[in-house]
Amino acid sequence: MSNFSVFKKIFYFFAFSVCIAFLFELLTNVRSINPFYNALENFLFSFIVITPIYFISKRKTQVVYILFAYLVFSIILYIESVYYHLFESYFSSSVIFILLDTNISEASEFLKFYTSKSVVLFSLLMLFVVSLSLLKINKTIFRQNKSSFKSRIIVIFSSITILVFLKFSAVIVFNFPYLLIKSFIEYTIESNKLGDYKLNTKGNFQNVKRTENHEENEVYVIILGESSSRSHMGIYDYYRSTTPMLENIKNDLLIYNDVVSPHAFSIGSISKALTLGNYESPSSISSGSIIQLAKMFKSKLTYLPIRDGERYASALNSMNLNNKIHKRFGKISLELYVKEFLEKHHFTRKN
Repeated sequence: MSNFSVFKKIFYFFAFSVCIAFLFELLTNVRSINPFYNALENFLFSFIVITPIYFISKRKTQVVYILFAYLVFSIILYIESVYYHLFESYFSSSVIFILLDTNISEASEFLKFYTSKSVVLFSLLMLFVVSLSLLKINKTIFRQNKSSFKSRIIVIFSSITILVFLKFSAVIVFNFPYLLIKSFIEYTIESNKLGDYKLNTKGNFQNVKRTENHEENEVYVIILGESSSRSHMGIYDYYRSTTPMLENIKNDLLIYNDVVSPHAFSIGSISKALTLGNYESPSSISSGSIIQLAKMFKSKLTYLPIRDGERYASALNSMNLNNKIHKRFGKISLELYVKEFLEKHHFTRKN
């Protein structure tokens, strides 16, 4: 059997899985054009995934490669389709950044909360199709003749043409492996920038003064809330009372309406929120941080450990629109937790 015949038969297995995922996505939102773009990207990408068989001469190696490639391809296809079914959008860099920052507990809670009958049925169907295909692929690949130089050139040229089309047609934004690699590189670069503090331990602060209050110890508590949007906060006029405690002390707060996050993921945003870095000058995060500023005035710095039972509002904001809000507060209120911590570490008023 020629390599082209084997290629064609294997492509049918990939294409069949793509069609099933496409129909599942189409049933989610029949008015959207995105499932068609995603299906096109998956068909073209599957072609690229299969092409290495032209450069592998041993049948056993071919079988191992195709089985592994098909399994990984199907898993990615499944994840993309389920995510689209839940949120009617495909993966983006911001979603992948969140995945890189998450942990097993959060992932487990997410799966429990978003499991539905349609997802279970689709999962069983994909499991059946993939299992059956894996068994048949092994029987599809027979010993073949060595690929000619001409056929290999054609395959390389075709693959490059597809990659160029995916890139310049913007369809590549639907490709999960591409987004994963791109996001991981950006995430790593931002994470490594935090190591620049080792080279500049004091910061570049100049002409900084502090007015002291000798009547009491000054205590500053910084609380960071990630993966949240002010568009779903009651204190920012959201129609549900999602921030009742903050609303009770609204008159004592400085509420900013002109602040945006400089990044889609936590590390990138926090590294700029607490440093001299910003969106216009990202490299300035190594010029000085709020910690270095506090150390200039010999302040005592203490990191609050996580509260027992900590986890709040794991549901993504898009689900709030459907009243599917899941909350599990810490076993102790945040206000009481901070007060007890301050008293325990003797951060008390002098008078």
